[in-house]
Amino acid sequence: MFNRENIAQAQADFAEKRYCHIDNILEERYIQALYKEVPNMPYGVWGCIRNSHNKYPAGFQNSEKFAGLQAHIEKAEESLVTFTMLIGY
Repeated sequence: MFNRENIAQAQADFAEKRYCHIDNILEERYIQALYKEVPNMPYGVWGCIRNSHNKYPAGFQNSEKFAGLQAHIEKAEESLVTFTMLIGY
C-alpha cells in the first residue's frame, strides 16, 4: 500500500512544507482507487460570516433554499465570506 521508496521524501516535505505529495506516500494503484472514489465521497460546504459558521450538505448551492439566501450572501460578501469544501462531511 505504501510507497516505501519515497516515504522518506514525503516525511521531509511534510516537515518543511507541512504537506507532501500523495505519490510519495501511496502506491499508484491505491492513488487511482482514491481518484475513482472521490466523486462518491460525501462532502459539505462551510459558510462563515464573522463568528457565524454554518455547515451545508453537498449540492446545497443548487437548491431552492440556497437561492433564497442569495441577498443575504451578497450582503455578507461585503464583510468577507469564506466557503471551504470539506471531505468527510
